[in-house]
Formats: sequence, structure tokens, C-alpha cells
Amino acid sequence: MRCNHFRRRIPSDRADKDKTVLVDHIGVIRSMVTAQVQVVKRYIMLNAINADENNTSRIAHYHKAEAFAERHLQDIDLDWTIICPGGLRDDEGNSLVSVSSENFLEGVATRGNLAATLVACLDIPKTIHKSFSLLEGETPLHEVFLNSLTPFRLQTVSYHISIPTSHT
Repeated sequence: MRCNHFRRRIPSDRADKDKTVLVDHIGVIRSMVTAQVQVVKRYIMLNAINADENNTSRIAHYHKAEAFAERHLQDIDLDWTIICPGGLRDDEGNSLVSVSSENFLEGVATRGNLAATLVACLDIPKTIHKSFSLLEGETPLHEVFLNSLTPFRLQTVSYHISIPTSHT
């Protein structure tokens, strides 16, 4: 399987930074609201590895936008999973991965392995309300999520349900 839908250009000037906020923060939150309005319960978020609200790197605006969107998702009533791949390579993948609840890692992930992981999470309830990084590794993808002796612990994040009292 070849997947080229995850290409992303790193913004460099102010206009591009504004677009980053529009797409990676506001746009993502709008998709979450749309899912809620359409009563879609399952939401898989492809997020940036190293996303952090306090990031100070040269692409801090990008990491902050992603972190704010991630936090919003964790605070609403959807069955969410957040996947944070390493640097993406244009390879098909070999279904051998490494996953971790640690989000501040360095490494790469193939687009093929990322696509396979996104699809796999749709049908694996133990990934609901979990956030994890995805890198190339040595564990077959089907064992990472289905084996009861998984070599990592997915991070469980508590969330609260917000029910609007009026529709004004």
C-alpha cells in the first residue's frame, strides 16, 4: 500500500505560520466539532511527534498548534486515538513498528506503516483514549495491538464530557 496523503511542508514565513494555525489548530478542531455534530464517535488524529504547547524550536508554531488541537480532542466526547509518527518516509512499509507512550522521540516511520496503523486502530478498542508515537521497529504491527503482552503501555488520558446547555 502506498500512501502519499501525509506530506506536509514546514512553514517558514508569517503567512505560512498563520496558515499553520488555521489548518493544524482551528481546522482540526472544526473537524472534531463536525464529528460530534454528525454523531461520529470514532476519531483518529494524526498528530506531530514532539507536539508541545511550550515548544521553542524553529517550528514551535506548528508544534503548539498541534498540541492545542490534541488537548482539545482529549477534552471532548469522542472515542479518540492520537498517533504521532516520526519523520515520514515515502516507503511502503514492512509492518514492523515500535510504539511508545513517550511523544518526545526521534526516528522515522514509513507512510505505509502509518497508513496500516491508522486503519488498524479503527477496529481495536484498546486504542481508544490512547496517544502514542509510531516509529519503525521490529515488532509486527498486528502483535503490537493484539498481543496481551505488548512491549509498551499506552498512555491513558482522562477527559471530561462537555454537554452544551443551549444551542445559541
